[in-house]
Amino acid sequence: MISPGHQDTSSKSPTTSSRGRSGALVRTWGPPLLLVLVPVFLVSLHVRAYTKLSPIDELQHIDYMFRSPGIHPVIAGTPDSEPAMREEACRGIDTVFTLPPCSAKTLMPAEFQDQGYDTAYIHPPTYYDITWAAGEVLKGATGAKSWVTVWRLVGALWLAAGLLLTYAAGLRMGASRLPLVGLLVLLASAPSIIQTNSTVTPDAASTFIGGAVLYLACRWERGGKWRWTALVGIGFVGTAFKIQDTIIVMMIAVYFLLRIKEDATTGIAGAPEAPGAPALSESVSGPVPAGGVRHATRASVGVLWNARTKAVGTVVITTGAIAAAWTILQRVTETINPNNLLVNKQFVVSSISLQEVASTLGVFLAPVPGAYVPASTQNVWTADAVSVLSWLLIAGVVGGALFVARTRAIAALARATLVAALFGGPIFVVLNFLTMSQYIPMPTRYGFTLLPAMVVCTADAVRARWVGICVMVAALLSVVAVATRLI
Repeated sequence: MISPGHQDTSSKSPTTSSRGRSGALVRTWGPPLLLVLVPVFLVSLHVRAYTKLSPIDELQHIDYMFRSPGIHPVIAGTPDSEPAMREEACRGIDTVFTLPPCSAKTLMPAEFQDQGYDTAYIHPPTYYDITWAAGEVLKGATGAKSWVTVWRLVGALWLAAGLLLTYAAGLRMGASRLPLVGLLVLLASAPSIIQTNSTVTPDAASTFIGGAVLYLACRWERGGKWRWTALVGIGFVGTAFKIQDTIIVMMIAVYFLLRIKEDATTGIAGAPEAPGAPALSESVSGPVPAGGVRHATRASVGVLWNARTKAVGTVVITTGAIAAAWTILQRVTETINPNNLLVNKQFVVSSISLQEVASTLGVFLAPVPGAYVPASTQNVWTADAVSVLSWLLIAGVVGGALFVARTRAIAALARATLVAALFGGPIFVVLNFLTMSQYIPMPTRYGFTLLPAMVVCTADAVRARWVGICVMVAALLSVVAVATRLI
C-alpha cells in the first residue's frame, strides 16, 4: 500500500536518470569533440588538396623546421637548406616564380626566392620545436612519407587546441554554450584559417595563442596559490611564438587596466583570492549600510587594484624580457645586415608619414577576409560564410564594448579587443620603424590572435536560443561548403 502523497518513481527513475546522464554527457563532451573533429577533418582535406607551397614564406618555415629542434637554429644570413629547396622544386609554389626542375641534381639557393636566404630567422623557435616534436609522433602514427605533409597536419592540432581553450575560457566568462560552439566551428571552417593551419608557418599557432591567453587570464582571475604563473604564461605565449603576436598581450593588458578602473568606480565585494570564485566577481556592492561595510568594500577594492596592477606589470615585464632577449640574440648572431636582404630592403625607409601610419588603423578589425586564400579553395559559398562570420564578430565586439555585454568582464574584454584591433596596426608600424627603420603595411593575419576574444564577446551578445541555432546551422553549412570544395 502506497500512502497518499507518496510518489512511486521506481518504474521511471532508471530511464529518466539514464536519459539525464546521456544528455549531460552529450552537453559536456559533444562540443569539445566537435571542436577537435572539425579542424582535423578540414585541415586533412586541405593538406591533401593543396600540395604546392604557400607564397606566404612557407619555404622559409620549412627550412626552419628541417633545422629544428634548437634554441636559435636559423640566423640572419642562413641560406635555405637542400631538403627545403627540394620540397619547393618538386611541389611547386602557388605563385608566378620559375623554379629549377625537381630532377636537378644540385639546387642553388640563389635560384629560389629571397635570394635563397631563410628570412624566418626573426621568429623564436617555440612553434618550430613544438611542431617538430608533434611531427615525430604523428609521422609514426600516420605513416606519412613527407615531413612537410606531417608538419602541415600538425596545424590541425594547433587549431583544435586553440578552439578548445577558447571554448573553456568562454564558458568561464559566462558565454552561452550554443553560440560559442557555433562561432568556433564557423571560425574553424573559414578558408583563410584552414589555409594558415594547413601550411608550415608560426601563424598556425595564432588561434592557440589567442585562446591560451584568454584561458590563462581567466585562470588568474579565479585565484589560487599558483595563479601568478598564469601571468608569466600570458607573457610567454604572447611573445615566444612570434614577436608580432604581442598584440594579444597589448589587448590583455588593456583588459586588466579597464578592470582596475571599474573596481575604483563601482567597488567590488571580495577579491579574487579563493579558488573557484567567480571570474573577478561580477557582483556590484549595493547600498552601503551603516557600520563599517563601506570600509570593507574599499579594502577589497584596494586589494583588487593592487592585484591587477601587479598583473599588468608581470605580463609586461615578462613580454619585454622575452622580446628583448630574442632581439639581442638575433643581433649578436647575425652574419649580415638584415636590411641588406632583398626582402627587407624594399621596406627600408628614412621616415614615415602620418598617412602611412593612419592607413593601418583598424586593419585587424576584420582579419579573416583579408588573409591569403588560394583561388582553388574558395567559392561564393565559402566567401558568404566568411562575410557572415566577420560581420558577426564586428557586431559582437562593437556591441559588447558599447552596450550589450552582460557582465563587466565581457564589456572590458570587448573594449580591449576593439582598442587592439583599431590601433594595433599603427602601433606595429611605428615600432617597426623605430627598431628596424622599416615601413611594413600590416598583414591582416597578424590579427588572428584576437579572434578568440572576438568569438567570446560575440557569443556573449547572443541572447535568443534561436539565434544560437542559426549560428550553428550556418557553421555546419560552412563546413559542408568547404569540404565539398576540397574533396
